[in-house]
Amino acid sequence: MISLKKVFAAFGLGLLLAGCATESSQTDKIMDQIESTISLPSGASEIGSYARYYTKSENGLVTAVYLSPFEKSDPNDGCSEIMPDDSLKDVPCPEREYAYPLLESGQRVWLEDFRNMPVVFDGGCIYIEIEYDLKTQKYISIACNGEA
Repeated sequence: MISLKKVFAAFGLGLLLAGCATESSQTDKIMDQIESTISLPSGASEIGSYARYYTKSENGLVTAVYLSPFEKSDPNDGCSEIMPDDSLKDVPCPEREYAYPLLESGQRVWLEDFRNMPVVFDGGCIYIEIEYDLKTQKYISIACNGEA
């Protein structure tokens, strides 16, 4: 005989998983909606060449960042450390840590915390920032970064 505790545990797990699936399908629909209606700025590449990051920002808008993936650095390139006598010493480069997942071209992700979105301060259309209002289904802004 199956215990009542096991039945409730299985039911609770099912509800939890159903909630995750529903949330995931909702964010997928939002990303699909944006990707099917957006017109990228002049100078931008095709949408499939970007790693695409989405989140809901503090003001309730959807913020998206389209980023041309960076080339992975070669650990054999090396780094230098400044010594007390101002000379340089070759040292292994430390692994970079990012608050966001490193995606390849064509991949996308919904980030729960807007503070974990990629930030680039120049680079032109290698970095496109988008703000989209879900209520009105209108774009507030679509812009490439400036050039340094």
